[in-house]
Amino acid sequence: MNMKSLMTLGLLTLSACSSTPTHETPESQLDEVIASMNDESKPDWVEDMEKEPFKFDDGFVISLGIAEIPASNGRLSAAYKIADNDAKRNIASAVQAKLEFYFQHSAEGTDFDAQYSRSIGAESSKITSSHFRVHKRYWQKVAYTTDEGSRLSKYVAYVTIKMPEGKFRQSIAKAMKDLENKKGLSDSFRKSVDAHWEKFVDTPAQREPNNRETASEE
Repeated sequence: MNMKSLMTLGLLTLSACSSTPTHETPESQLDEVIASMNDESKPDWVEDMEKEPFKFDDGFVISLGIAEIPASNGRLSAAYKIADNDAKRNIASAVQAKLEFYFQHSAEGTDFDAQYSRSIGAESSKITSSHFRVHKRYWQKVAYTTDEGSRLSKYVAYVTIKMPEGKFRQSIAKAMKDLENKKGLSDSFRKSVDAHWEKFVDTPAQREPNNRETASEE
């Protein structure tokens, strides 16, 4: 084969390679929303609550819960129930964070143990769980890629629950009162929070690291 033939063959080979279509592998695919509630994009209230999952707003206490379940063996009702429980769990962590921040920066000089804040948070969550009502709901069906490269889909559910701030305040006071009897908590804690409720409301309620409950794919 002469030099001219070799050059022609090389050019044809390069041309064939460049024209071969490239296929996107599962590993290179990003998460994609393939369905959603009422075919709507994620609403503003979800994005706002994701930034502040627990807050006081216009006379109410609002908490956000999020859940993910495989679309293959899951139902939206199950996802909503898990998200509702997640929102209730977040109440305990938010109360704990608020109490710790409040007493660390309080001028009261009260010796406050973190163990008390955890106990009060847990007790408050139990007391308030029956008073919270579902506020808003939203869901998305999302296609995603597993670590093994499989392309699957899942439901992501968002639920907010709320209760009147006045009832929540009473619940915090009751939780503290109960711990005064059970664990010898000084009544100065309860009186300080009640006397400076607005300051307590304004303190940060950072959410704990995400331990979102997720059902496994079978």
